[in-house]
Amino acid sequence: MAATQTALTSIEIVTLVAGSSVLAAVVTQGVSWLRDHMKSRSNREFAKVYLVAALEGYAAEASNAISDSENYETSDGQIGRPVGNIPMFEGFPDTIDWRSLGADTTKQMLSFQVDLESVRASIAFEWDVVGDEDLIVPKVREKTALVGLKALQLAAALQAQHEGAPIDLSNPDWSVKSALQADLEKYEKRRLTWEARQEAMIEELNAHASSEVGATESDEG
Repeated sequence: MAATQTALTSIEIVTLVAGSSVLAAVVTQGVSWLRDHMKSRSNREFAKVYLVAALEGYAAEASNAISDSENYETSDGQIGRPVGNIPMFEGFPDTIDWRSLGADTTKQMLSFQVDLESVRASIAFEWDVVGDEDLIVPKVREKTALVGLKALQLAAALQAQHEGAPIDLSNPDWSVKSALQADLEKYEKRRLTWEARQEAMIEELNAHASSEVGATESDEG
């Protein structure tokens, strides 16, 4: 009877030891997961700070480029500088942990870079083919305002996702967003007015050509 009790006690001891080992393994795994999770969260927060800084910095550069272009034109080149394309984007910092941001955010950021290069290539093509400064420069300003606002839009979306304190990199004395919106509205309106005039001119030329053809046919008849 005592032997049976001893045997049972041994089994219980083995079971207890085995259970403790499993528990220890689970705890160790849990601590490791928690450590990795906290590290990933920290990396994600810092990555968003860097992204917002890069995007808002580009938006400010875009607004400055429009001002420089306008000043250069109105001052006959005394101030400002000629701007023949949207600003180049220097890219995002190499230190960003893209994996921590997730696939969707990474795709948005990389797509933004691709879109900027596409706009720059399109404008460069117009310079090569058309070369009309009076036509292209206003378009450059409009596109510059547009991509600047797009950068701010992406920055705002990142700020909304931020898990820490709100990020505020804006100048309280000057709203980049307001300036870009005003520029976009101004040059979009200017472009639409020009397009309407061109369309009216073409219609007038077509009408004039049709009337001349009609007159010629009447004379021949």
